[in-house]
Amino acid sequence: MGDIFEDLAERVATARTRALMGERKEALAILQRAKMDYQRFREVLETYPGGLALHQSLESAQETLRAERVKEKSGADKSAASKATSDSSRAA
Repeated sequence: MGDIFEDLAERVATARTRALMGERKEALAILQRAKMDYQRFREVLETYPGGLALHQSLESAQETLRAERVKEKSGADKSAASKATSDSSRAA
């Protein structure tokens, strides 16, 4: 069980590093696969020392990346809307 725990913890760390390097899409994919593996072994991992902290770390990292993704998408949408408004103002 220790190997599974260490592997999941390493994947969370790798995902965070990738996110910091701007590779958010890859980081989110790593976290999603890690979460699936965590769910598979959840019952045992919850009783393992540090298992709850691992779960919280996984959830936190995933939620942070999702929030950043939504924020980036929202910013891109606002930028596109602003550009469209600007372009239509110039045409008039």
